[in-house]
Amino acid sequence: MEKIIFSIYFSKITKTMFTTSSTKKKLWCWTRQLSLLCFSIITGLIVFVYLIPLPKFMFPCRNSRLVSEYYYSPKSYINVIMDIFFVSMYLLLPWMIWNWKRITHLPTQLGITALTTGVLTFGFMMYFQSFPPTRQFFSRWFHQVGYFAIFYDIVLLCGIVTIYHYLFSYVD
Repeated sequence: MEKIIFSIYFSKITKTMFTTSSTKKKLWCWTRQLSLLCFSIITGLIVFVYLIPLPKFMFPCRNSRLVSEYYYSPKSYINVIMDIFFVSMYLLLPWMIWNWKRITHLPTQLGITALTTGVLTFGFMMYFQSFPPTRQFFSRWFHQVGYFAIFYDIVLLCGIVTIYHYLFSYVD
């Protein structure tokens, strides 16, 4: 009997909770933001890595072999999928800060993105550089590229945020 009463009560709560117009609007807003963010990440990676080969411009000569290995090798589709995941994780923190503080101003969003990206990449760089170089790609990357990796990540993610901001204002 208690289970029946609880299930009836729970179904009434969930019906009222998920059918209110404000909840639908919030759900739509979050869904729209996430889909625009995913589209921005994929578009940004295509534009900045393949159309404007930003890694080749930023890491000429001595590190071009690493860049080619990661982005332009026959098995680079795995790295592209990993990059989408990494960029998503990198943008999760600034995106949560924007929503928490209700920040919509592009320069402020770019500043928060640059700061969080710089801190995260610096942490990963210090981690990989605290060990001797190995055959693992990111170990070789941070040992050879060093602080330029921070600059590259900041430029890439701020470009993606700019695309996101443009798409978000265009859709509204």
